Amino acid sequence: MVTLLSAALSTLIDVHWDCRALTPPQRQWCETFARAATTLTTPAAPPSVRIDAMRAQAAAARAAELPLVATYLERVSDAAAGGDAVAAETALRAAAHSPVLVLVRVQKASADASPFGDVIVGVRDPDDAWLLSFQQRLDAFARTLSPASAAWDKGTVPPGVSAIGDLVARAGASAQSTAPASYPPFDASLRPVVGRSWIHWKNMTVAGWFERQVKPAGVASLDGAAVRALDGAALSRWYALRYVTSDLGPKVVNGKPLQDALGDAWAPIVIVKADVTAVLASQWLRRGSLDTDLATFLGVTIHTLNDVVRGDAPPQHRASTCIALNWCLRHGGLVARKNGWHIAPRAMLASLRTLASEVLAIETAGDRERAAKLIAEYGTVTPEIQTMLDRLPPPTPPKATVHYDILESAR
Repeated sequence: MVTLLSAALSTLIDVHWDCRALTPPQRQWCETFARAATTLTTPAAPPSVRIDAMRAQAAAARAAELPLVATYLERVSDAAAGGDAVAAETALRAAAHSPVLVLVRVQKASADASPFGDVIVGVRDPDDAWLLSFQQRLDAFARTLSPASAAWDKGTVPPGVSAIGDLVARAGASAQSTAPASYPPFDASLRPVVGRSWIHWKNMTVAGWFERQVKPAGVASLDGAAVRALDGAALSRWYALRYVTSDLGPKVVNGKPLQDALGDAWAPIVIVKADVTAVLASQWLRRGSLDTDLATFLGVTIHTLNDVVRGDAPPQHRASTCIALNWCLRHGGLVARKNGWHIAPRAMLASLRTLASEVLAIETAGDRERAAKLIAEYGTVTPEIQTMLDRLPPPTPPKATVHYDILESAR
């Protein structure tokens, strides 16, 4: 049975419900849905009551001329009745086109193997008009990368994912998490079940990822100019974009899943692709200054490697972070100095472009040998990197989380 959890529904709606894109009936529906949260989320309520309440809200959404939201809620109700997480995921992708975004977290509970989820509602902000054409713009961005055959896989990411990212990045600073204690961004309690998560970026940052972990790593390893460019908003933007750009490139090569084609090299290759192309996408979309995007990318990359070596970040991030750092060092984008690593902005941007091209070429060909060669040549802790790591403090223990995880079903 699906348990529908929704701490902070009212907070999200208070932030967004007066969106000018909504009609009065649609605004009324948002308010009504917020008030219905108690019935939808009270564990003591019989499951049939919760499902009936969700179906009633679906009917109300349809009457308010929110057909995609209505369809979404109907499918969530059906998923609750039948335990079908795939149906809820399909509904999420359809609902992403709607002016009102209703997001669900679906996960297999460890105790009884029954799915459960968080329902979060919010309204797209019309002032961010760039989001409406985000998919087309990202398609164009993909075409700037080499090889040209490394096309955007439209079947794997909802076109409205950018709007979702923008919504969660701004909407829930005061939201209280209903998730079990976890370690953002590496959520060990959820990763084995779903493989990958969309973290509530702003709340994750507030909980301490930037101030407590990324920034200290940057301060200890980078020179003064780069340290001054570190920025929490850039971290949020990068993290949102990397979960979009991770699906650049093919998923099947010569009839074989990419993961099977690349073998053990798959995880580091996919991770470094997402990390690097997120920086390029931010620049192409003109969402941040070059100095800020590069410095923040280095800060999170260095922190992540430190957390692999001295903490409990996933081990596959060792090779991916080392590839990015060594590539930039050897191609002139980074210069190791006694007072901290120095960024040569244009050279580093060019380095990231060539690295993205190399990784996408590997994926497009499903070339396991080329992937292994890249990891062997660039994916290790070199003396330069070790000297930098020796300057870093131990990773800061995670703070109690104040974030939402919006999870997609396991691939």
